[in-house]
Amino acid sequence: MDQEPLSNNLRSIARMLIVESRVHSEEGQWDAAAVSAIDCLRMGYDLMQGGNTFDFVVGASANARGLRELWNILPHLDAQQAKKAALRLEKLESTQVSKSDVLREEKYYGQARMIKMMREFPVPYTFYTDEPGSLNFRKILKMLTTTRRAVFSDYTHYMDQLIAYTEKPYLSTTPPPETPSDMYSQMLIPLYDNFPWNYAQVTCKASQLRVALLLHAYKLEKGEYPQTLDEMTPHYLKAIPKDPFSSGDTLKYKKTQEKYILYSIGPDGKDDNGRAIEDKKAKNKRRRFFAQPESKGDFVAEINN
Repeated sequence: MDQEPLSNNLRSIARMLIVESRVHSEEGQWDAAAVSAIDCLRMGYDLMQGGNTFDFVVGASANARGLRELWNILPHLDAQQAKKAALRLEKLESTQVSKSDVLREEKYYGQARMIKMMREFPVPYTFYTDEPGSLNFRKILKMLTTTRRAVFSDYTHYMDQLIAYTEKPYLSTTPPPETPSDMYSQMLIPLYDNFPWNYAQVTCKASQLRVALLLHAYKLEKGEYPQTLDEMTPHYLKAIPKDPFSSGDTLKYKKTQEKYILYSIGPDGKDDNGRAIEDKKAKNKRRRFFAQPESKGDFVAEINN
C-alpha cells in the first residue's frame, strides 16, 4: 500500500484542526482554541500507534503543528485552563509508543515487503541494467549465490539487534549493529540515524510545553515563577519530566529576573546553561533556531520548539 496519499490526507486534517483552533483564538475563546490544538496533538499520537517509522514521522508532523499552536495560546489561558490543557497533554504523553514498538512494526513491514520483492523480482530490477564488472553486478552475483532464506534471516536478525539497541541512551557510545550487505535489506532498512532524534524531540517538546503550561498556572496563582521546579511538585507536577537527550536526568530550569529558562541539554549531550541552539547564518527566525541532530547548544522551550 502506498502510504503517501494517506499521509497527505492526514496532514490536511491536521491543518483543519489548526484552522479551527485559530478561529476560536480570533473569537477570544482561548479554552476552545487549546482544545482544538490538543486534538491535533492527539491525532499525532494516535497515528504513531501500531505504525512503523513512516507512520511515526507523519504523526510527529501533526504533533508539531499542535504544539506550535498551543504555545501561541498559552499566554491567554487562565490558571484552570492551563492546568486542564497540561493534564490532557500529560495523558497523551503517556500513550506515546515506545521506540522498540515502532521498530518492531518496521521489522514486520520490512519482512512483508521483502517477501513480495523476492517474488516479483528475484534480483532487484534496478540492477538489470548494470554492466559486467560494475560494483552492483558483483553484488548481484553474490545475491545469486545466497539463499533467500539467509537474506531474510539476516534482515530479521539485524532488526532484532536494532530494536534492542534503541533502548540505549540517546548518546550511547556503543555503535549500532552493522547493516546487512544484501541489496534487499539495503532497500528496506529504515534511515535509523534520524529516528532517535525524531523520537527524542517529540518527547522533549511535549514535556517542555506541559511544564510551561503549569509554570503559567503557578505564576497566575502565586504571583511569581518558582525558584526551582521542585517547588511545583506534587501539587502542579507529579514529577519533573526526564530529559530524553540525557542519560536519565530531568529537564533543567532557571528562574530569570522576568521569566525563566526551561531547557534540555539537546542532541550534543552538553549542558550549555540554557544557551539555545542557534544558527546565526539563517535568514529567518524559525530557521535560525531550528534544531537538528548535529546542532550545538541547549534545546530551549519556546525558542527551539
